[in-house]
Amino acid sequence: GDIFSRIGNTGNGNGGDLRIVANTLDMVNGARMETSTTGRGNAGDVTLQVRDRISLSGSTPDGRFSTAIFTNVGQSGTGDGGNLTVFANRLELFDNANLNASTSGNGNAGNVTARITGSIVMNNGSIRSDVGQGATGDGGNLDVAANRLEMVNGARLSARTEGTGNAGNVTARITDSIAMDNSFIRSDVEQGAIGNGGDLFVSANELEMANGAQLIAGTDGEGNAGDVTVSVRDRISLVGSTSDSEFTSAIFSSVFGSGIGDGGNLFITADSLSLTDGSQLLTNTRGQGNAGNIVLGQANQPIRSISISGTSGNGFASGFLASTNVGQGGNIRVYADQLRMSDG
Repeated sequence: GDIFSRIGNTGNGNGGDLRIVANTLDMVNGARMETSTTGRGNAGDVTLQVRDRISLSGSTPDGRFSTAIFTNVGQSGTGDGGNLTVFANRLELFDNANLNASTSGNGNAGNVTARITGSIVMNNGSIRSDVGQGATGDGGNLDVAANRLEMVNGARLSARTEGTGNAGNVTARITDSIAMDNSFIRSDVEQGAIGNGGDLFVSANELEMANGAQLIAGTDGEGNAGDVTVSVRDRISLVGSTSDSEFTSAIFSSVFGSGIGDGGNLFITADSLSLTDGSQLLTNTRGQGNAGNIVLGQANQPIRSISISGTSGNGFASGFLASTNVGQGGNIRVYADQLRMSDG
């Protein structure tokens, strides 16, 4: 079943808000909760206040619709999307289920905010803000806070623009640990889009990225990529690549082949940093523009130990790189007590 508040094509006025208060919330098999506008007016906000668990999983039997909670400005809509705010002890997003604030019309997408006292667990699920192809408007910001974040099997925290407008910022503030396996936190300007990418900010006690997991700020359109800031109190570990060796675990800000704009900067602080089996830190441009800078540690807060070793299955060596095809390459600054490099 669905719960929705909509402004139709001929509607003129703002949509109503949705507010759900419960002990648990389970949505399966393509169930949807939405506020949207395809007329003239703003979509309403969605607020979930759940004391225990929110769990979304699966799709409709024909695979057309994933289980989702979202706010949207449709293709014929003129108005802003609503904000999506979630409070719970635990949030689960499985099997393509998603939280989504998007615009495909003329208006800004809303923000997505999650305040989770325990864990966020994402297995091929997503939290995202999108400016769709042909849309005019800015993407909303993603702001996620939890004790622990687990992302596996293609899970995504994503803000992107395919239209005319800036992508939103992505913030993940995690008290304990972030574990990412073949998953992504990213803000992108897609090919053909016009607008700047958003910034990524990630903070945690520990950050583990494995099997091609990536933090990405990129542009393949016309606009600058955002900055990436990673602030970790204890250990950052990047290791390995996807099973086909196409993607290595990496943190980067890039201008891709069709991009016109400057890459963002990469700032990392931690007690220790380990790059293994082809994992990389990158600021680069393969399009038209300047690459950003890489800054590891700070003059008054050096990284105690940096370890770089090994290569990926397709021969990429672990390391950090600031490069460009057209434009100026970025600078690399390393503040560390100890730097070890081996096997590659």
